[in-house]
Amino acid sequence: MIALIYFSTPINPFHQKCLQLNNGTAAAPIFKKIFSLWVAKRDGYYFECISLLYKVFAMLQKQTYLPEKQYKKIKPAIDYINENFTNGKLSVGKLAAICGISESALKKLFIKKFGVPPVRYIIQLKINYSCDLLRSGLYSVSRVSQICGYGNVYFFSRQFKENMGISPSEFIKKYKSSK
Repeated sequence: MIALIYFSTPINPFHQKCLQLNNGTAAAPIFKKIFSLWVAKRDGYYFECISLLYKVFAMLQKQTYLPEKQYKKIKPAIDYINENFTNGKLSVGKLAAICGISESALKKLFIKKFGVPPVRYIIQLKINYSCDLLRSGLYSVSRVSQICGYGNVYFFSRQFKENMGISPSEFIKKYKSSK
């Protein structure tokens, strides 16, 4: 199960983390606690929820630890992805070549570090970026799909819905109504 967590705090307005939670993870009861605190809204609930989220992040960071020597092997791919994720022509083969390792080695190290393979990581970056663009209100859904490197707005919309649970248009409506 992949959980996308997006929250903002007064200290750092954009905390985004893509997590892959294994079934039976120790994080499940923490999320239930966060939910109950959030709904009850008692004094200090906000900071207690943030504290618990950081506890989950710490657990997951330990779970996805990658020794520095192995991390250096995939760092060129990570840097390349972060600079070019909106380029629709990224491939695992090209990323592996940049790192000088096999595709299977790249995938294995990526999963160990991020909990997802490189293609899934790229999709998550695109979807997160598209959310920011849609929230800005400056672009149409079609234009956002182009900016994020999708050649087809329908494919973008389908991937967006698979990841966010709602269509880009519904996302815009929900965001506008929550302001």
